[in-house]
Amino acid sequence: MNETLVVIVRGLIGFFSLLIFARLIGKQQVSQLTFFDYVFGITIGSIAATLTTDLTSRAWLHWVGL
Repeated sequence: MNETLVVIVRGLIGFFSLLIFARLIGKQQVSQLTFFDYVFGITIGSIAATLTTDLTSRAWLHWVGL
């Protein structure tokens, strides 16, 4: 499959996964976040970015990590 198409599909999967997580966590102001919530958000975002850009590994492994 074309690499551009793979990145687009993986990006959409990552985006909708993050959207679901954001809905589950709920709305909070940045000042109301605990340190754990802040680090958790950065970690989930990093895993989603790796899901999108790392074409050498299987996507489902990163998705399970999310």
